[in-house]
Amino acid sequence: MASELKINIFVEGIDDKKFISDFISYHFNVSVEKNIFHLEGKDKINTKIELFNSSSASIIQQKTATNKKNILVFDADGEYNNGGFKKRLFELNEIKVKYGINFDTFLFPNNKEDGELEDLLERIFTDDVQPILNCFKNYTDCITKIDPKYSKPNKKGKIFAVAESIVGADNAKGSARDYLNSELWNLEDDAVKPLKDFLSTYFESKPTTT
Repeated sequence: MASELKINIFVEGIDDKKFISDFISYHFNVSVEKNIFHLEGKDKINTKIELFNSSSASIIQQKTATNKKNILVFDADGEYNNGGFKKRLFELNEIKVKYGINFDTFLFPNNKEDGELEDLLERIFTDDVQPILNCFKNYTDCITKIDPKYSKPNKKGKIFAVAESIVGADNAKGSARDYLNSELWNLEDDAVKPLKDFLSTYFESKPTTT
Protein backbone atom coordinates (compact mmCIF):
# COMPACT_ATOMS: atom_id res chain seq x y z
CA MET A 1 0.00 0.00 0.00
CA ALA A 2 1.35 3.43 -0.95
CA SER A 3 2.23 5.67 1.96
CA GLU A 4 0.11 8.74 2.55
CA LEU A 5 1.53 11.96 1.14
CA LYS A 6 2.55 14.32 3.90
CA ILE A 7 1.67 17.40 1.90
CA ASN A 8 -1.30 19.66 1.17
CA ILE A 9 -1.43 21.96 -1.85
CA PHE A 10 -3.79 24.94 -1.83
CA VAL A 11 -4.69 26.66 -5.11
CA GLU A 12 -7.21 29.30 -6.13
CA GLY A 13 -9.52 27.41 -8.45
CA ILE A 14 -10.28 24.10 -10.12
CA ASP A 15 -8.35 25.13 -13.26
CA ASP A 16 -5.23 25.57 -11.15
CA LYS A 17 -5.88 22.23 -9.46
CA LYS A 18 -5.97 20.41 -12.80
CA PHE A 19 -2.73 22.00 -13.99
CA ILE A 20 -0.83 21.34 -10.77
CA SER A 21 -2.12 17.76 -10.62
CA ASP A 22 -1.01 17.02 -14.19
CA PHE A 23 2.29 18.86 -13.72
CA ILE A 24 3.25 16.87 -10.64
CA SER A 25 2.13 13.63 -12.27
CA TYR A 26 4.34 14.37 -15.28
CA HIS A 27 7.49 15.51 -13.49
CA PHE A 28 7.33 13.48 -10.29
CA ASN A 29 5.12 10.50 -11.15
CA VAL A 30 2.92 11.14 -8.12
CA SER A 31 -0.87 11.38 -7.90
CA VAL A 32 -1.77 14.41 -5.77
CA GLU A 33 -5.34 15.16 -6.81
CA LYS A 34 -6.69 14.25 -3.36
CA ASN A 35 -4.07 16.48 -1.73
CA ILE A 36 -5.00 19.63 -3.67
CA PHE A 37 -7.63 21.98 -2.26
CA HIS A 38 -8.98 24.93 -4.22
CA LEU A 39 -9.98 27.99 -2.24
CA GLU A 40 -12.70 29.25 -4.60
CA GLY A 41 -10.72 31.71 -6.66
CA LYS A 42 -8.72 34.88 -6.32
CA ASP A 43 -11.86 36.98 -5.88
CA LYS A 44 -12.06 35.56 -2.37
CA ILE A 45 -8.61 36.91 -1.46
CA ASN A 46 -9.03 40.60 -2.22
CA THR A 47 -7.79 41.08 1.32
CA LYS A 48 -6.22 38.67 3.75
CA ILE A 49 -9.17 39.15 6.13
CA GLU A 50 -11.76 38.04 3.57
CA LEU A 51 -9.69 34.95 2.76
CA PHE A 52 -9.31 33.72 6.29
CA ASN A 53 -12.75 34.69 7.53
CA SER A 54 -14.22 32.40 4.89
CA SER A 55 -14.67 28.66 5.17
CA SER A 56 -11.35 28.36 3.35
CA ALA A 57 -9.57 29.57 6.46
CA SER A 58 -10.77 26.68 8.56
CA ILE A 59 -9.67 24.29 5.82
CA ILE A 60 -6.09 25.51 5.99
CA GLN A 61 -6.10 25.60 9.77
CA GLN A 62 -7.39 22.02 9.89
CA LYS A 63 -4.75 20.87 7.43
CA THR A 64 -2.03 22.71 9.33
CA ALA A 65 -3.00 20.75 12.43
CA THR A 66 -2.28 17.44 10.66
CA ASN A 67 1.48 18.14 10.64
CA LYS A 68 1.52 17.92 6.87
CA LYS A 69 3.57 20.35 4.80
CA ASN A 70 1.41 23.08 3.26
CA ILE A 71 2.05 24.65 -0.15
CA LEU A 72 0.11 27.62 -1.48
CA VAL A 73 0.16 28.13 -5.28
CA PHE A 74 -1.62 31.33 -6.26
CA ASP A 75 -1.47 33.97 -9.00
CA ALA A 76 0.82 36.92 -8.45
CA ASP A 77 -1.68 39.04 -10.38
CA GLY A 78 -0.81 42.65 -11.21
CA GLU A 79 -1.85 46.27 -10.92
CA TYR A 80 -4.88 45.47 -13.09
CA ASN A 81 -6.49 43.70 -10.11
CA ASN A 82 -4.75 45.37 -7.20
CA GLY A 83 -2.06 42.71 -7.05
CA GLY A 84 1.49 42.02 -8.13
CA PHE A 85 4.19 39.60 -7.02
CA LYS A 86 5.61 41.64 -4.15
CA LYS A 87 2.17 42.75 -2.94
CA ARG A 88 0.64 39.26 -2.98
CA LEU A 89 3.66 37.75 -1.24
CA PHE A 90 3.52 40.41 1.47
CA GLU A 91 -0.20 39.80 2.00
CA LEU A 92 0.23 36.06 2.26
CA ASN A 93 3.10 36.39 4.71
CA GLU A 94 0.94 38.65 6.87
CA ILE A 95 -1.80 36.01 6.76
CA LYS A 96 0.59 33.38 8.07
CA VAL A 97 1.45 35.56 11.06
CA LYS A 98 -2.09 36.74 11.73
CA TYR A 99 -3.68 33.28 11.70
CA GLY A 100 -0.79 31.18 12.99
CA ILE A 101 -0.59 28.91 9.95
CA ASN A 102 2.39 27.75 7.94
CA PHE A 103 2.74 27.35 4.19
CA ASP A 104 5.34 27.78 1.47
CA THR A 105 4.33 29.98 -1.43
CA PHE A 106 4.72 29.89 -5.20
CA LEU A 107 3.11 32.63 -7.27
CA PHE A 108 2.36 32.14 -10.96
CA PRO A 109 3.82 32.61 -13.48
CA ASN A 110 7.39 32.11 -12.20
CA ASN A 111 7.55 33.19 -8.55
CA LYS A 112 9.14 36.53 -9.37
CA GLU A 113 7.04 38.36 -11.95
CA ASP A 114 3.52 39.74 -11.94
CA GLY A 115 1.01 37.55 -13.75
CA GLU A 116 -1.07 34.44 -13.42
CA LEU A 117 -1.40 30.83 -14.49
CA GLU A 118 -2.50 31.84 -17.98
CA ASP A 119 0.78 33.70 -18.56
CA LEU A 120 2.64 30.47 -17.88
CA LEU A 121 0.27 28.44 -20.05
CA GLU A 122 0.82 30.75 -23.01
CA ARG A 123 4.57 30.25 -22.69
CA ILE A 124 4.33 26.45 -22.73
CA PHE A 125 2.22 26.00 -25.83
CA THR A 126 4.20 23.80 -28.21
CA ASP A 127 5.96 25.21 -31.26
CA ASP A 128 3.20 23.76 -33.44
CA VAL A 129 0.68 25.95 -31.62
CA GLN A 130 2.61 29.19 -32.17
CA PRO A 131 1.01 29.92 -35.59
CA ILE A 132 -2.41 29.76 -33.93
CA LEU A 133 -1.20 32.20 -31.26
CA ASN A 134 -0.08 34.51 -34.07
CA CYS A 135 -3.54 34.29 -35.64
CA PHE A 136 -5.06 35.21 -32.30
CA LYS A 137 -2.78 38.23 -32.00
CA ASN A 138 -3.80 39.37 -35.48
CA TYR A 139 -7.43 39.00 -34.44
CA THR A 140 -7.05 41.14 -31.32
CA ASP A 141 -4.95 43.73 -33.21
CA CYS A 142 -7.71 43.96 -35.78
CA ILE A 143 -10.34 44.60 -33.10
CA THR A 144 -8.18 47.36 -31.62
CA LYS A 145 -7.76 49.02 -35.02
CA ILE A 146 -11.51 49.00 -35.61
CA ASP A 147 -12.19 50.66 -32.27
CA PRO A 148 -9.99 50.60 -29.15
CA LYS A 149 -13.14 50.62 -27.04
CA TYR A 150 -14.13 47.15 -28.22
CA SER A 151 -13.48 44.37 -25.75
CA LYS A 152 -10.88 41.75 -26.52
CA PRO A 153 -10.75 38.27 -25.00
CA ASN A 154 -9.00 38.17 -21.64
CA LYS A 155 -6.12 35.80 -20.86
CA LYS A 156 -8.43 32.94 -19.93
CA GLY A 157 -10.40 33.44 -23.13
CA LYS A 158 -7.22 33.45 -25.19
CA ILE A 159 -5.93 30.19 -23.72
CA PHE A 160 -9.35 28.58 -24.17
CA ALA A 161 -9.68 29.71 -27.80
CA VAL A 162 -6.23 28.46 -28.78
CA ALA A 163 -6.72 25.12 -27.02
CA GLU A 164 -10.24 24.76 -28.47
CA SER A 165 -8.89 25.02 -32.01
CA ILE A 166 -6.90 21.82 -31.42
CA VAL A 167 -8.80 19.69 -28.91
CA GLY A 168 -12.35 21.05 -29.11
CA ALA A 169 -14.41 23.10 -26.68
CA ASP A 170 -15.12 20.40 -24.11
CA ASN A 171 -11.46 19.50 -23.71
CA ALA A 172 -10.28 23.11 -23.77
CA LYS A 173 -12.00 24.04 -20.52
CA GLY A 174 -9.55 24.63 -17.71
CA SER A 175 -10.83 21.87 -15.46
CA ALA A 176 -10.89 19.36 -18.34
CA ARG A 177 -7.58 20.12 -20.04
CA ASP A 178 -5.05 17.36 -20.44
CA TYR A 179 -1.72 19.04 -19.81
CA LEU A 180 -0.04 15.74 -20.61
CA ASN A 181 -1.12 16.21 -24.24
CA SER A 182 2.25 16.88 -25.87
CA GLU A 183 0.56 18.11 -29.04
CA LEU A 184 -0.59 21.16 -27.11
CA TRP A 185 1.63 21.58 -24.05
CA ASN A 186 5.38 21.43 -23.53
CA LEU A 187 5.94 20.62 -19.87
CA GLU A 188 9.70 20.61 -20.48
CA ASP A 189 9.75 24.25 -21.55
CA ASP A 190 12.21 26.51 -19.72
CA ALA A 191 9.22 28.53 -18.49
CA VAL A 192 8.23 25.75 -16.07
CA LYS A 193 11.67 25.46 -14.45
CA PRO A 194 10.86 27.78 -11.50
CA LEU A 195 7.77 25.74 -10.65
CA LYS A 196 9.57 22.44 -11.07
CA ASP A 197 12.47 23.62 -8.91
CA PHE A 198 10.04 24.79 -6.23
CA LEU A 199 8.15 21.48 -6.18
CA SER A 200 11.39 19.47 -6.22
CA THR A 201 11.75 20.43 -2.57
CA TYR A 202 8.75 18.21 -1.81
CA PHE A 203 8.85 15.58 -4.55
CA GLU A 204 11.57 13.52 -6.19
CA SER A 205 11.91 13.94 -9.93
CA LYS A 206 11.18 10.80 -11.89
CA PRO A 207 14.21 9.20 -13.56
CA THR A 208 15.03 10.42 -17.04
CA THR A 209 15.23 7.92 -19.87
CA THR A 210 18.00 7.84 -22.43
